[in-house]
Amino acid sequence: MKKDCNKPCFSNGSEFGAWMNMNCDNCVKGCRYNAKNDTYTKIRCKIQEDILTQYIGQGNNTIRQKSYEATQQNDCPYIIYLGTQRPNRYKVTLQQQTLF
Repeated sequence: MKKDCNKPCFSNGSEFGAWMNMNCDNCVKGCRYNAKNDTYTKIRCKIQEDILTQYIGQGNNTIRQKSYEATQQNDCPYIIYLGTQRPNRYKVTLQQQTLF
């Protein structure tokens, strides 16, 4: 069952901006601006989605408890830094036969 929380993640806009700069802007899952197409990428992180929902909304909108707890720390526990290579679990190893 999903736990919900109505507490504001940040006390002011400066705190919001600092946390987003340190975490979401350096994360692979973060939303980015594409100057070539003049568009933003889709949000691929539920925590960033919840934070923006509260920031754009009334400030006490219902969000996930997990998102609230992540924002109470300096560093997001779910961050995957830009440039990090994820292991390819389907990579063909040497001397392994492929079926197709």
